[in-house]
Amino acid sequence: GGPDLFGNSTVRLRPMTMDHSAIARTGLSSSEESDGPGPLLGRAYLTLKTARRAFRVAQTMSGVSAALLGREPWSLIAFVVIVASIFALIYKVSSSKRRDMAATMRSAIGIGRERAKRLIKELARKAFHFSGMVMPAVYFVGLRNGLMDKRLGCYVMVTVTSLYLLGDVLRLSIPAFNHYMLVTLGWNKIMRKEEYHSFTGIGYYFAGNTLATLCFAPSVTIVAMLALILGDFAAALVGKAFGRRRLVGGKSLEGSLGCLGVCFFNGVLVFALMLPHLSAGRVFLYALVGAVAATAAELFSITVNDNILIPLACGVAISCTALALGVSAELTSGFEATEAVTWQYIRSALGQ
Repeated sequence: GGPDLFGNSTVRLRPMTMDHSAIARTGLSSSEESDGPGPLLGRAYLTLKTARRAFRVAQTMSGVSAALLGREPWSLIAFVVIVASIFALIYKVSSSKRRDMAATMRSAIGIGRERAKRLIKELARKAFHFSGMVMPAVYFVGLRNGLMDKRLGCYVMVTVTSLYLLGDVLRLSIPAFNHYMLVTLGWNKIMRKEEYHSFTGIGYYFAGNTLATLCFAPSVTIVAMLALILGDFAAALVGKAFGRRRLVGGKSLEGSLGCLGVCFFNGVLVFALMLPHLSAGRVFLYALVGAVAATAAELFSITVNDNILIPLACGVAISCTALALGVSAELTSGFEATEAVTWQYIRSALGQ
């Protein structure tokens, strides 16, 4: 350079260039190269934070497992058996040929060919319906082991139901997605034809169980769920196999009696296990009232979807009976006395 206007010498500086290929070889971005170690420290901090949260989640899972194994291992074993049986039934129904299954039904229970075909078709639909046993099973095991309470049960059911209904809305809004669900995934085998372009019964099924969870005491909720899952299941299968005396809307007396018997048995079993302070008379009374209400709802559910009507009718009948007797508090189980320990694990996992 030369002198400037004031006689001072100047130096011309060459612009500095950045070798991006060298930066690429080191695995750093240009911003990391120019900013120094700050971004690297930030990345290390995020990694440590993620690892800490993963460790807390692992602690949560180990705590839940320890609680199950430590308090009532039989309930965990029963839950595993129930879930395994459900998936075995679904696999058997979905993988077997209907002709072979119909032949087995005819030889096993002595029904005609056409009746066997109708029974197998209904069984294919109800197999997925039966998988809902997971919901009351989780609620039952969680309550008895201090891992579940009504508040947590409501959060879980509302979340699951909302996600399913959102998926159903997307299915109805996007024809390609609807075709994928019906044809590729084979949902057309378990859905009625009128459900191909409308909301499915499964959505009402989740909604009915969610309303029962929100409205009733947990022990009553479990009975109401089982009335929908097993009572409706029994009504359909017994009606298809042995139904001869027709009542309302083509439904049979035999199917209604099957529903009544199954619901009564479920009620006695659940109330005896969840409410040990009840006398035998009260257990039988609540079970009978709930069974009659659920059976009537299944029989007369013509204008209202029975997936919503059955659990609500069952729960309302039991709750109103206790209210009329002035003993509503006795439907509250001792397992609900304290907050579920799962909330502590959740708060720990979230760093609260």
